[in-house]
Amino acid sequence: MQKLLKVFFVQLILFYVCTFSRKIGRSVKLTHRDKLMIVNYHNDIRRLIYASNMQALSWDHAAAEKAREWGHNCIFNRLWDDNYGENLYKTYFTKATRSREVMMDALKDWDKERQNLFSWDVKCTESETCNYKQLVSAKSDSVGCALIKCPRMIESKKTTNYNMNYFICFYSPKVELDKQPFTYGRKCSACPQGYHCKRKMCTKKKWKKIKHSGNVIKEKIPERKLSIPTANVIIREDSRGYMPHKNTSNDQTNVLLPIPPAALTGREASEKVFNGGNTEIKVTPRRRRSSVTVEEQNYLTQAHNLLRGSQMTKLKWSRYLQRWADYVIRCAVEYPGPITTYTNFGKISNGGNIYNIVYNWGNEGYNVNKKLVSGCRTPADRERCNHNVIVKNEFLREYACAARNCQSGIRQLTCIYR
Repeated sequence: MQKLLKVFFVQLILFYVCTFSRKIGRSVKLTHRDKLMIVNYHNDIRRLIYASNMQALSWDHAAAEKAREWGHNCIFNRLWDDNYGENLYKTYFTKATRSREVMMDALKDWDKERQNLFSWDVKCTESETCNYKQLVSAKSDSVGCALIKCPRMIESKKTTNYNMNYFICFYSPKVELDKQPFTYGRKCSACPQGYHCKRKMCTKKKWKKIKHSGNVIKEKIPERKLSIPTANVIIREDSRGYMPHKNTSNDQTNVLLPIPPAALTGREASEKVFNGGNTEIKVTPRRRRSSVTVEEQNYLTQAHNLLRGSQMTKLKWSRYLQRWADYVIRCAVEYPGPITTYTNFGKISNGGNIYNIVYNWGNEGYNVNKKLVSGCRTPADRERCNHNVIVKNEFLREYACAARNCQSGIRQLTCIYR
């Protein structure tokens, strides 16, 4: 009998050891857009700090893998790794919970901790500002994050929660959080060696390796500056060469976009002399009037910002994107804007107010699988979309639209966002 009890207790112990020691979490695959969103949100927060040595963050695949491995344990506690700083966030998940919303809520929650900050020299554990201090640590230059779904999460010896979303970000290199994590001063005035100022933050310079006579030489790549042509002609961007199929769904098949001659030859101007004195100048793209009036611009901007609500950054009209919209708008085919931008297309009867199209977009909700009458496009067509999802993208800062009267009695609207 005693032998049977011993065997029973040994099996019971082994059962508990195997159950609680295995990695029970399931990781959520982060898309390129998710990673870009995380990095951009971090940098937007860091850019607001009046710091002379604030470095721009980039995505760190090794840190993301480390965060994922730790998250699989579903233990809500810091790893205290010597190589990484850490931020943790947890919330309950349901079938209706969207992964991207969880990550956004986590970043907003960490940013809100600045309200508790009254002195940089106070220990962050006492003021509950460790997450915010990690966000604005100037010497950290990379971040990697992971989202884990935990059926059971251990918070302490006596506390266990169930059905939790676990979001973890690891930062490299690790910095001391009990002191001021940056240096006050004019932005970019104290960037480390090998960094240059880009968008008011210290950014690593890019180098390329060139083989020459058996030796490897480091050569600095010159910064690419955008040169606006003298005429209102938009030159095709690198790697841009696609257009949607004629069907207007939100998941298009891409084909090559022919380059209009105007984009190749630039501004064309010719003079013809009549009777030795009078001249006739050929109308060029620069002299075209905008397809949207100033009044329509104001109404479109109001409509967009009303849909976005007071919690999101208000969109501003971009003259650069306006030139793009005027350039790509067509009646028969929906040409998108630059490959790094979002594009919405819409139609309304001639005589109708084009800003009503924007209000109709707000009725689409968040279902990106529903077939659309007019299409939409995301950067590089990485994912499906609808018009409402694009308008309510929290990371958009500017936009512009163009309109065209078509022969079928329809007015076409094309809006580009970035």
